[in-house]
Amino acid sequence: MTCRPLAQILEVLQRIGYEEALQADDPRHVETQKARGSQLTFQRLAHKFGRDPASDAFFAPKE
Repeated sequence: MTCRPLAQILEVLQRIGYEEALQADDPRHVETQKARGSQLTFQRLAHKFGRDPASDAFFAPKE
């Protein structure tokens, strides 16, 4: 399989196959764990939306 860079972002979006998982040895695979952040990043974001990941509880927004 040969890959060529796509010229337009819309062309990229049209060709993304969200339902198609990449195989383990696929050259398109990119490790994104560092970019996605750590567990601390997840906890901070969850708290902003009123969720406590430790207890899986949601809290009403403060007014």
